[in-house]
Amino acid sequence: MTTDTQDLAPEGGAIPADLAAIAAAADSQIDAGAGLPGMAEAAAQQTAAAADQAERELGEISAALCLAVKFGGYVEPALPRYYTPEACGEIAGAYLECAEKYGWTFHRNIATGPELKLGAAIAVPAFMVWQERSARLQAQAQEARARQLAARGGGPAGVQAQQTQQAQRPAEVTA
Repeated sequence: MTTDTQDLAPEGGAIPADLAAIAAAADSQIDAGAGLPGMAEAAAQQTAAAADQAERELGEISAALCLAVKFGGYVEPALPRYYTPEACGEIAGAYLECAEKYGWTFHRNIATGPELKLGAAIAVPAFMVWQERSARLQAQAQEARARQLAARGGGPAGVQAQQTQQAQRPAEVTA
């Protein structure tokens, strides 16, 4: 932002040497960003705001992971044993380091408040219902097979006979 001192000279004259020296010193301070009122305070505020945001993001991501582990623990009881709040904090910190390095902004775009709780509150019970339904349907299918075997004169002997027949079929096909 240096200026030519001749542009500042009054018509037909030159700027006195001491005034030119003062102008040059002011220009160098402006270029360096020093000496301006409030510059140091503004820089300190920006640094503090960035640190506050990083601390807030770390807490939000860690809390979101803890919430996911809590709800996931209903489906897989071992999760909370390994994904402790401390581990979730470490994962959040590692994620933020990668986010900084690679410019990821996913953590800023996803809701970490009530929307996340709502999603987890819906998804976990829905998954558990699906698991129970699958197990119930499988048990019903096994019961139906057992009834069919019993109707054919099955029972333990009938089951063995059926297994023997199934074992012999590949041999008959290849012979």
